Amino acid sequence: MIKKKLAIVLCTTINQMFAIGNVLIGLKKHFSLPEDEYDIILYVNKKLDKRDENAINNIYKNTIINLYKSPFPKSFKNSNCALQWSIMTFARFECFSLIEKYNKVLYLDTDILIQKDIIDLLNIEENMGVCYEEADTIKGNVESKLIAQRFKSNKYNLDTKLFNVGVFLLNDSITNGNEIKDWCYIMSVKWLMADQPILNLAVQEFNISVYDFSDTYNRYKLSDKDIEDACIVHALCGVKFWNANDNAEWNENNKKWIEFGGTAYDPKYVENKMKQINKIAWWIPNKKLRDIYRVRMGEKYGFRWELY
Repeated sequence: MIKKKLAIVLCTTINQMFAIGNVLIGLKKHFSLPEDEYDIILYVNKKLDKRDENAINNIYKNTIINLYKSPFPKSFKNSNCALQWSIMTFARFECFSLIEKYNKVLYLDTDILIQKDIIDLLNIEENMGVCYEEADTIKGNVESKLIAQRFKSNKYNLDTKLFNVGVFLLNDSITNGNEIKDWCYIMSVKWLMADQPILNLAVQEFNISVYDFSDTYNRYKLSDKDIEDACIVHALCGVKFWNANDNAEWNENNKKWIEFGGTAYDPKYVENKMKQINKIAWWIPNKKLRDIYRVRMGEKYGFRWELY
């Protein structure tokens, strides 16, 4: 089988298609790889609104949209890690299957801004390219209660540096992608662990060689460093681009998305719905049940409730 050079993968709930559109508009603007050499692959939780589907196709004709069906049991879907980060965040595990069809697979979170060419990422020869945190360890990314109750293994070094999974590259030098993907899903349930520590542990489990491409390709928006020289800016935690209204290029991309006919983000709608949901949630005496109610009602009304 002749492989295509690159797949660029994003995952989202359909209420954040405006964020997907923004990433793709930035990619189209700055990425110098010819379009016929790569595909855009989206994993979504529901069928897209026709307006958003048309807007995406106006940006990239070579877009493949997949309806994501997670293999998780209901008990996991109500776990802390799934409620806090959304089931869709685990769809990035699917990247390991895609290296059967592509030479390289690049995963991108939806809360990023591409502001320069990212072509040099394709020069990475190791199995995986990532950006390591400056100080955080794997242990620091896992609830201490989970380590005590669920994670009873001396096989892994939890004191190693943590890499962020908001941007990562896979090469087809990985020959057991499906095995790695299945392991990630199985161990997420076994350990009740979020996707980020799971992928960090997968590197140890499967002896994956890793290249640190530095924060040039994953610069945190709240970083002490200047973001101007970064190729990719990541609004990790804190205020997202669509709420802050403080980045001219993101706003420019958003206007283009609306011109293409895409659904606009309405912060007032979200704010009012959150107030209504909270009025009822505070009558629920159990915190876990309150969290489940908030997240599920957010899904019902078309937005993600972020639990911090």
